[in-house]
Amino acid sequence: MRIQQLWISTLVSLLVFAGLASCNTTKEDDPDYSISSNVAVSNFYIKKGTGGLSNIDSVFFSIDLNRRLIFNADSLPKGTDVTRLIPVISLPGSASQVRIIMEGGTYRTGEVDYIENPTDSIDFTGRVTLSILAQDGVSACDYLVKVNVHQMEPDSLWWDRLAVTELPARLPNPIAQRTVDFDGHVTTFVAENDGTYTMSYTDEPSSAQWVNQKIDFGFVPDLRSVAATDDRLYVLSDEGMLYESVDGVTWNATSQQWNGIIGGYQDRLLGLVKTADGIYHAEYPVSEGFVQEKVDEEFPVEGYSQFHIYSNKWMESPTGLLTGGMTQSGRLTGATWGYDGKMWAKLSTHEAPAVKGGTMIPYFVYRNNSALWLSTEYSIWMFVGGQLADGTFNRKMYMTYDNGVNWIVCGDLMQLPDYIPGMMNTDCAIVSVAMSGNFEPEGWTAKASKNLPGWYRVNYEVDGYDVAWECPYIYLFGGQDADGVTYNTVWKGVLNRLTFVPIF
Repeated sequence: MRIQQLWISTLVSLLVFAGLASCNTTKEDDPDYSISSNVAVSNFYIKKGTGGLSNIDSVFFSIDLNRRLIFNADSLPKGTDVTRLIPVISLPGSASQVRIIMEGGTYRTGEVDYIENPTDSIDFTGRVTLSILAQDGVSACDYLVKVNVHQMEPDSLWWDRLAVTELPARLPNPIAQRTVDFDGHVTTFVAENDGTYTMSYTDEPSSAQWVNQKIDFGFVPDLRSVAATDDRLYVLSDEGMLYESVDGVTWNATSQQWNGIIGGYQDRLLGLVKTADGIYHAEYPVSEGFVQEKVDEEFPVEGYSQFHIYSNKWMESPTGLLTGGMTQSGRLTGATWGYDGKMWAKLSTHEAPAVKGGTMIPYFVYRNNSALWLSTEYSIWMFVGGQLADGTFNRKMYMTYDNGVNWIVCGDLMQLPDYIPGMMNTDCAIVSVAMSGNFEPEGWTAKASKNLPGWYRVNYEVDGYDVAWECPYIYLFGGQDADGVTYNTVWKGVLNRLTFVPIF
């Protein structure tokens, strides 16, 4: 499963800019106007030591002269006290009058003469206007000043309140399911309770609108073995024969007899073959120079996660990753293994929990530079679910910043809600959802959560314009309980920060 290409604008808190007063030195309908230098602010920051943050003076404030906005695009941490902040403002030398007007603040309202009292504190909990008058007594401009503060923990994984729907099956109570990314679509295969099979696909799982088709494999498939390459779908029969298809409807036998499918790597399928001499790595079609090598004793031969492909501009070739599973000796492992197109290698130093049927999730988190107050996006992997050696399920969410070398337990806010049951063999898809004022997906049932925030329905209108952006949602398909019964569910979740209204 490859992460779809995303674009995400600068992300800010849910504090949305209100209407603005105009400058009398500009013409609103002139696209080429520029603000008079007599009233142009050149720098703005908060004095060190105020707000309870020692390095708050490093917070960067953008100054939008055209829209008369002064704001910090990267919001301050939740709970930051903005009732008594001292702004430091670089003003034009020609300014004769500079007033800071506070309206609707929780601590203070009124007006401050900034020239006379530059160290007076300002309450930014309400509307704050910076009003500048030039020496000529004519040039003037009012800026709206906004100190943005996160209204919730931005880097927690909230499972949103429209959180659950059913698998795209034709009949109730499906027996088994497998979901893969194929040809740009999320594609799900379901074994129905009457012995038939359904293939469904969609571009947007959030819409709950799938194209469904009853299919006849012509053999008994091991549905959990379904995998996709760049141009083919593959599945093993219950007797180990490898079949291929270009459309998921018509299936043809290959000459291969395999014991397991790992996943697709570009136009090749990776798998496992058992011989009298042991278990070997296999691929189909066989590439030039491929040598069938014996599987390492620590390599999982069953129960491993989905096989995901990772790449970046510094890599010569993509890397395929899987985590967890059971080795030939029957030992459970939590290690991550990587494949670079030629060979396999164990990557983990600090492993994830040793389980079979765990779920590996490609996603993003953000780290703040405490000195510069800048947030940097990092690609991560998360790992959850799977059955432990004692038969119970792993309910802790783990994450790794370094492609499985070191796994750590996620913070409390990124753990699963209690109402999502423990499970194994859950399939993951990451799909961008168009977030906008008319974002109202149907077919999802509300589900309460002890930590569910009340901000879900936010205002997507900024300065009179509808704002829309792409938000990557996590979808978890199916899964099984301890008895192997398939859950007829699709869960979805998202990192809080990615739902914040961006600034354009």
